[in-house]
Amino acid sequence: MATAKGKTIKTAQFEVPVRDGRELREELRRKLRAYERKYRISSAEMAARVQSDQVQETLEIFKWMSHYRVLESIESVTPTAGTPTTTTGFSTTST
Repeated sequence: MATAKGKTIKTAQFEVPVRDGRELREELRRKLRAYERKYRISSAEMAARVQSDQVQETLEIFKWMSHYRVLESIESVTPTAGTPTTTTGFSTTST
């Protein structure tokens, strides 16, 4: 198995591609933007709605929230990475 840069880590059972943090953050942000466009709501707002049981968590929403939480976690330990809510800027207020 090879990545774009050809780096992998081999374990007893798997080869795991190695990616830098910036690449991972960008991939997560792309995925979040796609969900936000589809549902027309920010990831932060969806997380709040799931947390307060206003939205039933489907498998797709579970995946979305998993990506969001991973990005949140990465950015909490890497302050220069940006903020987790700056993905699309969809407003949740009605006009």
